[in-house]
Amino acid sequence: MSTIFFIVQVKPIQLKLWLHIYNLTHTDQFFYSKSICVGYKRMTSTKIQTFIPAMDAAAAEQLQEQLLRDCLRKQLDEFHMLASIFCSPGELHVDDYSFVDNIGAYINGETGRLSAKLDYQLNLPLLEEQRVQIRVELPHLYPGLEIPCFVVRSACFPRDQERMITQRIEEYIEREVLDSSEPYVFQVVSWIQDNFVELTKFHEPLKVSEER
Repeated sequence: MSTIFFIVQVKPIQLKLWLHIYNLTHTDQFFYSKSICVGYKRMTSTKIQTFIPAMDAAAAEQLQEQLLRDCLRKQLDEFHMLASIFCSPGELHVDDYSFVDNIGAYINGETGRLSAKLDYQLNLPLLEEQRVQIRVELPHLYPGLEIPCFVVRSACFPRDQERMITQRIEEYIEREVLDSSEPYVFQVVSWIQDNFVELTKFHEPLKVSEER
């Protein structure tokens, strides 16, 4: 077993791009100190030893822009797919639809400014007497490098239970989402629908399906 050491002076987003482009695995170790990243990759002696090549600022910015547009395009495609599924009045709500238009304009090169992250809420009849709100906020580099934020709200449970539900959703994403490079909001929402009763029980850990 041999070890390759490299020291690079990059911003965290540039390192994320490297990890994404070169498909580095969880066996790779990285250490951060402000803008300095010191890392090493363990490799067997039979493997070709390759270094992550140096990347100047212009190349890093270009790759970041390309990845950002790809992520935003997938976000919009997923949003329109969800709008076609949850199409009953009030089921899918966007506080300010200009944000959706802004993302579309950014993808098409009509503007160079992103006004905000894409967020929306689903109002679903998960309880007998009222709808439950599932709030979804998508970071710019979802899917791929960042994970969405889900908040489930109802008048039937307090905020501390909301936080516990959010934690369980995060655990589900970590365990069950097999390909984070593709959109998975619908997968998570479907899981919430199927497991809502269990999600609101807090006396024991939620059992996640073992099926893959």
